[in-house]
Amino acid sequence: MRPVSLLLFSALLLVACLPLLARAVTIHDAAAENDLAGVQQLLKADPKLLNTPDADGRTLLIIASAWGYLPMVTFLLDSKAELNRVDNDGFSALHWAAGTGHRAVVQLLLERGVNHALKDKAGRNAQQFALERKQAEVAKLIAELTAPKPAPTVIPRGLVKPNQRTALGRLGNAQYLTLGWGAAELTPETISAGSDAALADDLRQLQARGLTEGLIELALRKAGMRGIQAVQVGITARPTPADIAGVLGEPADRENDEYRDPAQPDAPAKPLTWLKYGWLQFGAVEGKVLLARVDCPLLETARLDLLPKAGQVIVNKKDNAEAVYVPEGEFTMGNDRGDADERPTHKVTLDAFWIYKREVTVGQYRRYCQAMNIQMPVQRPGINDNYPVVNVGWDEAAAYAAWAGGRLPTEAEWEKAARGTDGRAFPWGATLDVKKCNSKDFGRKETMQTGSFPDGASPYGALDMEGNVYEWCQDWYDVSAYYNSPARNPKGPAAAPDRAKNYNIGPSRVIRGGSYESDAVKSYAANRKPASPSERVADRGFRLVYLPPEEL
Repeated sequence: MRPVSLLLFSALLLVACLPLLARAVTIHDAAAENDLAGVQQLLKADPKLLNTPDADGRTLLIIASAWGYLPMVTFLLDSKAELNRVDNDGFSALHWAAGTGHRAVVQLLLERGVNHALKDKAGRNAQQFALERKQAEVAKLIAELTAPKPAPTVIPRGLVKPNQRTALGRLGNAQYLTLGWGAAELTPETISAGSDAALADDLRQLQARGLTEGLIELALRKAGMRGIQAVQVGITARPTPADIAGVLGEPADRENDEYRDPAQPDAPAKPLTWLKYGWLQFGAVEGKVLLARVDCPLLETARLDLLPKAGQVIVNKKDNAEAVYVPEGEFTMGNDRGDADERPTHKVTLDAFWIYKREVTVGQYRRYCQAMNIQMPVQRPGINDNYPVVNVGWDEAAAYAAWAGGRLPTEAEWEKAARGTDGRAFPWGATLDVKKCNSKDFGRKETMQTGSFPDGASPYGALDMEGNVYEWCQDWYDVSAYYNSPARNPKGPAAAPDRAKNYNIGPSRVIRGGSYESDAVKSYAANRKPASPSERVADRGFRLVYLPPEEL
């Protein structure tokens, strides 16, 4: 081919490829901005883009995993995205999710079968990378979910007495049937195939009646018994003794005991009643079933506290926000060396609650506005859906909370979620570090994407509790609130205090956490500020206390 013809051919080939290259860049940008609808539209036009990498070798799945976009990751996996692709540095989707601390994405990738042993160019697998990035909890999760599973212990059918077999069948829980029959898979089908079809029928009927999902399977798995499948079950519903009796009948016996919350070892013990059903026993505390154990002649006794653990994450399906668990118990509120309204320091006991891990985002609030057919507040130009929503008044924040299945936090809940129980001044510890929050000292001078400072997380894993935007709280602002604050679950004044008794401050709600315009040294966890409920400003947003459906 002559040189001129070769140049002409190359030019034509480049022109022909330009649309594909342009689309690839567009779809990767859409993925980075959490534009799920845009990604879906582009993939519908060209499915081959699903696994097309960008210039850095990152596929859509890698990008979405790095940002922690759980709904998009779920969609891409359902669309058969390649799990084990790596970018130009050898990082897989699991590496990125682990290194950026996105637990829910890590768990989903592992459940879908990602290769956790893949190593980047520096020779690190995802667990090692998470540890290097100071994501110890994520590294622990990877270790737990990838630990070798022991071979199931098969209990010969002849060793199970008829009455014991009946009790197992009546419980209607696949984990118990596994103990009785040695089935490797925890489904009615595999149980009936290897043992007794009648037990499988019992199981189906009782599952349909809705005994708390996973109650006993979690107990047995955590107790380390052999033959129990490692499945994750989020225990948010806590049945009452009446719920249990509705499925199993009245207990054969009861036994009084004591319960101590492992998260509060110094707190007084509470009365505990064991409801006995042969091998199976439930422990009820204050009208809720919190414990389960198995007393079996063939197996060790299993007992487990079924309350969530501090920092455990669940997802609110209404807006796909992650919430972290803050256990019941006492903490120190206020600051005797701070402003007048932060005094005196005092002890407060709160019930357990779930609080959003991040501030409510532009994308989440936009979906709410679309659902409610209301106008979206003006946001700063050029930002994506992962920035905190701002220019929202207190009433608007409370309305979003009600729509999403939650409420605004009390300032006591906010402060405990920010500082924990050890009296620290800042979410990350006792000393100021301007590199761990988006305050004025950091120098950005505008909002940043939520979760941009993982090293600034609170003891429960809540992010951006200092800096970025001030956050609305439930309480009316009262300068002297701490002098007559209840010792348990304070909610602030029932109405706005009289201006004359409140340093001439008009009706105001509490805002917490400081913003990008605040001095970091003045944005410690105990600091409180008043704000008119009608104010809509560019450095104020909010997060929610999430109320799982059974608590609404």
